[in-house]
Amino acid sequence: MGQDPVAVHRELDMRAPISNRLLMVSMPLVLTMTLAPTAAHSGVNQTLAKADALKEHLEHVLDLTRRRYLIAGRHTPWQIFHGILAFGRDFMIKGPDDRVIPAIDYVCRHATLDDQRIFQPTRYGLRVLSSGATEGHPDQFLAVFAMNNVPIDYPIIVGDLQYQVHHLVTQAQYDYYWGREASWTLIALSTYLSPDTRWRNKYNDVVSVEQIVRYEVSLPPDGAPCAGTHNLYALAHALREAERKSKGTELTGVWQAARDKLHRYVQLTRQLQSSDGSFVAAFRRHALSADDPEDVMYATGHTLEWLVLFLPEDELQSRWIEQAVERLLTAFDVTATDPVRCGPLYHAAHALRLYYERRFGRWTQSTEPALPAGQ
Repeated sequence: MGQDPVAVHRELDMRAPISNRLLMVSMPLVLTMTLAPTAAHSGVNQTLAKADALKEHLEHVLDLTRRRYLIAGRHTPWQIFHGILAFGRDFMIKGPDDRVIPAIDYVCRHATLDDQRIFQPTRYGLRVLSSGATEGHPDQFLAVFAMNNVPIDYPIIVGDLQYQVHHLVTQAQYDYYWGREASWTLIALSTYLSPDTRWRNKYNDVVSVEQIVRYEVSLPPDGAPCAGTHNLYALAHALREAERKSKGTELTGVWQAARDKLHRYVQLTRQLQSSDGSFVAAFRRHALSADDPEDVMYATGHTLEWLVLFLPEDELQSRWIEQAVERLLTAFDVTATDPVRCGPLYHAAHALRLYYERRFGRWTQSTEPALPAGQ
């Protein structure tokens, strides 16, 4: 996840906790002359009411979190792209001239660090300025663009010159080698390239998307960044992209190996789920507490991201996944007026948005403007 030195603030009039306001679903009273509903009908109605309450709770939490907007110059590029990760191309920030602007526009046209543009031209494309305040992992910016369907020809301005996302792609191809941390690279290249694409890297080695998949499959998640959740998310993302581009052709070989690994870790993750629904216990090498809402956001958010991306739609309605979602929502409720670190906050929000859109359909952001950041 990388460093997260600055917390996010916002001001909200929270006269009642979200949970109190959202989970009380009123049902209309209808007088009829029909027989009383059967137990089966009653069960169906209760299930639908529960799903409606969950949907409404998700919508309010996502909207309130979106309205914690960041400020250019105060918050680092690393923090801002985490907001883009969660909310995509519609994520707004307060720009250099006090206007509220799309974060992606600011990043691609204006963002600097220590008076340098965060994108640096090279002979082979564009490279992100090396700093913990820009990327915590190689090709993280590019992967966030890929995850949010930013076109490969989207413009990136450096000085008087116009580049494109394509130039980040060519640089990522040039820089990759076997043994390099590659989870975010795989997310990016599996999106912007076809699964069978081959190229030569800076060592003149022949590289392919499938080779990166093979490398990621070989890695044990234990000891990897963020308990291996980026590795599992990258495999789930690359597999979905390959399935989409194969147009029904059966995927075998390294793709089946990726699928098998993901299935194994679904079972292990389920076994490690805590009784409260969180996945804090799965982060065994991290000093986390199930009583700390930020720790719950960090562990459960990172874990739910890849689970929601990989699991079939019917499994998203299973009780163990719903419990994890509910536990995350509770963590957001109790921190509704508190500063929260960007990494846990936005990975958890991304997980909730993915869950919402796979289960309930596209999440439509409210038109209500973002609230000012607290001082």
